[in-house]
Amino acid sequence: MFDSLASGGDLARFAPTASGPGSRAGIGRRGAALFLDLAVGVVAAVGPLVAVDRLVLGGDTADLTDMTTARALAALWVLAFFLLYSPVSVSRWGATPGKRLLGLEVVHAATGARLTYGRAALRHLVNLVTWLVPVLTAANAAAMRLDEHHRGAHDRAAGSKVVLRRG
Repeated sequence: MFDSLASGGDLARFAPTASGPGSRAGIGRRGAALFLDLAVGVVAAVGPLVAVDRLVLGGDTADLTDMTTARALAALWVLAFFLLYSPVSVSRWGATPGKRLLGLEVVHAATGARLTYGRAALRHLVNLVTWLVPVLTAANAAAMRLDEHHRGAHDRAAGSKVVLRRG
């Protein structure tokens, strides 16, 4: 173990990597893409909720059945959006809009091909679980930092990695 450390073998993963299409995506750029996708998600989720509240609650004649139905449909929309946004985007176009805007792409780690919907859905669900449990969020962030390709639990589970589409 110490021989490889002395020769710099294990430290090579922290050295600057090649840039350009196909090279690993940096954590900063991935974080910025996540921020953009969260902004899209908030607008897409909150917009219909506000519209439903304005339409249903705006009039004095709204009855309880209309409100319950409208709110159930709005909640279903939010759930569907958050469960489908990333897997559909990644499997169909190779990236979410935030990743695409920043020149990133999610690919199969072994082949470099686009992920199937099943792999993209698995990646998304594991990512949701890691974000919902704070200790897993911290562990995943540390794992991404230490991994040669900045792969977290979600990328490992799906066999994927995030690479640069353009420099």
